[in-house]
Amino acid sequence: MSNYTTIVIRMPDNDPDKATVRDCLKRLEPFQTAMSIEDEMTILEMIEQHDDFPEYIADEAREKTKELHTQADKTKLMPHIIPIQSTTRNDAITFEI
Repeated sequence: MSNYTTIVIRMPDNDPDKATVRDCLKRLEPFQTAMSIEDEMTILEMIEQHDDFPEYIADEAREKTKELHTQADKTKLMPHIIPIQSTTRNDAITFEI
């Protein structure tokens, strides 16, 4: 079983609920390795389902992801998360380790 969990949260429309979600995300910061406001999971699923998409690309990406997670676990990089600016949306929050 992986030590990583991916979640998707639909941001509420009203300010009090948005503040609650932001507070919860703030509390998770010590454990975050990545975060984005975009819906990459759905986009990637749609790309993978396209008839012209070669399956080996997805297989290679999954293997490389496992390697990155293994490296992060070995070096315990999670406490050293660095926020970076998103190039796609001004309100996106992205982290790199």
